[in-house]
Amino acid sequence: MPELYGLVDAIVYDCYPEDEDGNVVADIFFRDVSPSGKLPLTFPKSVKNLPPYGNYSMKRCTYKYATAEPQFLFGFGLSYTTFEYSDLKASRKVVEVSVKNTSRVVLEEVVQLYLSWSMVGKKDPNTILVKFKRSNFAPDESKKPAFSLGE
Repeated sequence: MPELYGLVDAIVYDCYPEDEDGNVVADIFFRDVSPSGKLPLTFPKSVKNLPPYGNYSMKRCTYKYATAEPQFLFGFGLSYTTFEYSDLKASRKVVEVSVKNTSRVVLEEVVQLYLSWSMVGKKDPNTILVKFKRSNFAPDESKKPAFSLGE
């Protein structure tokens, strides 16, 4: 992937192709819709960063345990615009962040909440996706998605 990354304008990853995927990809390429998906896996920069094939442990295979910098991390995704994130507020029970669509068109964004804790690097994962919210945003609209945390 690193060799291709510098040579192309875009990389589209289609996890589970179906009958209409050609139309969906065309809609994205012709900017009829803006991509909003996020990667369901991590792409390493090199296969050297992966454990041997016979090792079925998730260590080094997922974003949770990655020690090498990946090419694309789990949860990564691009759009034809940017979303501005600010004013992160966290308590033991709720995490809230302000998200703003900076474009002039209606767009969808997937806001993700990852947690990390004091045992990182010992036995526990580096970080873990615990919640996400998909929302449509009007042009210049701001929202404050809140994530309730359980025990």
